[in-house]
Amino acid sequence: MGTVEQISAIVTALATSSLAVIAWWQLSRYTNQLRAEFLYTISKDLDAWLRKHKPARDWIFKGSDSERLRRERYDEWEFDDFLGFFETIWSFDKKGLVDKEMVYDLFSDYLIDVYEANDFEIGKIIEELRKEGNENDLYIGVEELYKEMKKLEAKK
Repeated sequence: MGTVEQISAIVTALATSSLAVIAWWQLSRYTNQLRAEFLYTISKDLDAWLRKHKPARDWIFKGSDSERLRRERYDEWEFDDFLGFFETIWSFDKKGLVDKEMVYDLFSDYLIDVYEANDFEIGKIIEELRKEGNENDLYIGVEELYKEMKKLEAKK
């Protein structure tokens, strides 16, 4: 009888281990799905913002020198909302809650285009806002996420 009990214990252990592996696999798939849905929601919100703010959209993607962002347009176009999307993504990225490759695929064009438009004009405005508000870390996430996106772009 000892052999039957040993075989039964081994079968039980294997079954338990198999169930644990399956549960872990399903949980990781579910987690990845939630991450994708979260980024997709941000992407849709960003698209809605761009549709609502045509002059800002044109500046981001066409970036002509005649249509400079300037500080008064920054406020008029509610550009802080646009930058807020990237601050949010960066915060979640810092905590490991989003997939960097997905962030790159969905948002790098927007961020790189806006950051580099018109001779890095947005960086100059951010510096101005930091000085005014005495907030050295204002929009630090935008800058850091931009750097990460540029690194990923260089690898591709």
